[in-house]
Amino acid sequence: ALYQAKARGRNAWHLFDGDDAHRARIHERVYWEKQIRQVLSQHQIEMHYQPIMDLASGQISHHEALLRCRDEKQQMLPTAELIVAAEQNGLIHKLDEQVIDAVCRHAAMLRKAGIETTLALNLSGMSFTNPNLVSHIRRSLRAHSVPPQALVFEITETAALANSLAVS
Repeated sequence: ALYQAKARGRNAWHLFDGDDAHRARIHERVYWEKQIRQVLSQHQIEMHYQPIMDLASGQISHHEALLRCRDEKQQMLPTAELIVAAEQNGLIHKLDEQVIDAVCRHAAMLRKAGIETTLALNLSGMSFTNPNLVSHIRRSLRAHSVPPQALVFEITETAALANSLAVS
């Protein structure tokens, strides 16, 4: 009942009726919470980098950092479900912070190799409620000697849409 009420937002309630669909959702939620906690505690995030091409010039303008994680059987976890689970379980700030650190490490490695490029990374819209977000970004940039202009932070489309609906 708690999970169902939380899923509906603030000031909501849900009467637990033992229905199989509810049980299945609870089991799924517990499964995803376990997965995200394991990913975070064991620093199991993998970042893959996709080149983004400027169509006018035909040149690669930057690279987009893509989050990937594996389960205990080394199978790729669906990223979208992992992010939703992190958001629902209040773990998205930690996940985004680990992503920021991983991307900064990669940017530093590229710079040491003489490769100057910009890396773009998506953050959950919920990360913008993290009071430590800016200070964490600054610490990570300093720790890895990465100039701020080497990174581009993007907000996910779902967060932008939610924000536009809240403003209207």
